[in-house]
Amino acid sequence: LIEIPLQSHSDSIQIFESINNRGKPLNIVDKLRYKCIVNTTEDNVNFIRTKWKEIYSGLIFLVEKKYLKNEDDFFKIFLNSIKGSNKTKEDELIEIFEENFLGNNQTILNFLDEVLKIIGFYEILHSSIDSENKFIELFKDSREKNKVKGILRLLTKAISVSDNSRFMLFHVVSKYPPKE
Repeated sequence: LIEIPLQSHSDSIQIFESINNRGKPLNIVDKLRYKCIVNTTEDNVNFIRTKWKEIYSGLIFLVEKKYLKNEDDFFKIFLNSIKGSNKTKEDELIEIFEENFLGNNQTILNFLDEVLKIIGFYEILHSSIDSENKFIELFKDSREKNKVKGILRLLTKAISVSDNSRFMLFHVVSKYPPKE
């Protein structure tokens, strides 16, 4: 164990990254998780850790099913979809996160909820459209259900053909959640 006194709480990320430079470099997912935990109140830390476990599980699913190249890919798309930008540098992506979600406990929780909502939508896309699908069952009328099935098939095809369609999907899912 190494004890390093900090001048301020905000120095902790820089110190952590400096110490860790000898090991495996931190990816954007690790940095976002750390920022969420460090910038919340103590009574929220365990709840946020639980949410991150769900996120990691969902990201593993998305990578295994080849919806994403890797975990970082998800957050590059997610953060760029917020601003309609095409940032590739980690510092720029972290800046988008900080501007939009690092204000307080509620904004951090909103970030985690939006991430989980998009992961959940991918799980809906992956589940069979023709058999029982919880999302499709939200629609009462059989004509509406058929329209939704068609849209889901189109989305699935668009995602498999074009990486750029993921930006649109992330943006739409985060801005327009389905009625429950």
